[in-house]
Amino acid sequence: MSESEKSNIQKDESPTVVDSFNSATDHYHKIMGMPNKRADLNAMPRWLRSFYYFIVCVIAVGFIFFLYTSIFK
Repeated sequence: MSESEKSNIQKDESPTVVDSFNSATDHYHKIMGMPNKRADLNAMPRWLRSFYYFIVCVIAVGFIFFLYTSIFK
């Protein structure tokens, strides 16, 4: 296989697996059925990703505004 063919092959990047750090969280994952993989934003619908980014931006701007008002009263 040539270099260009190797670069054209897309890697299968699965979401990051989150390991349990103690027996209590491992038990909770098994009993409650919590997923141990992070959500892959690229697999979600576009409107949901946009909503997520909007909420994150609102929280970030709100935090910056809070810092600004608390420093310059």
